[in-house]
Amino acid sequence: MVAARRRRRGFREAASKFGRTDDATDVLACFVYFDGAGKIIGAIYDNTVGGIRAGKPKGVKTTYPGTPPLRPSAVKRTVPIAYDAGF
Repeated sequence: MVAARRRRRGFREAASKFGRTDDATDVLACFVYFDGAGKIIGAIYDNTVGGIRAGKPKGVKTTYPGTPPLRPSAVKRTVPIAYDAGF
């Protein structure tokens, strides 16, 4: 499933890119999918991620709230967004 592969890769990239120094204990992870024209074609989030250690990647697996099936070739960019909801 394209969404699952892109979610995991995107979240790892975000965790590495920003190199946070604090652990997060109540993480909300979101992923927004764009087509080649920059139009949003889908989005998902997961509020059951739990904790993430500072600077460490963590895979996320969710289908909530459910994005219509996406063709892998239609997804040109994935934007991962994550934050500590308990902050």
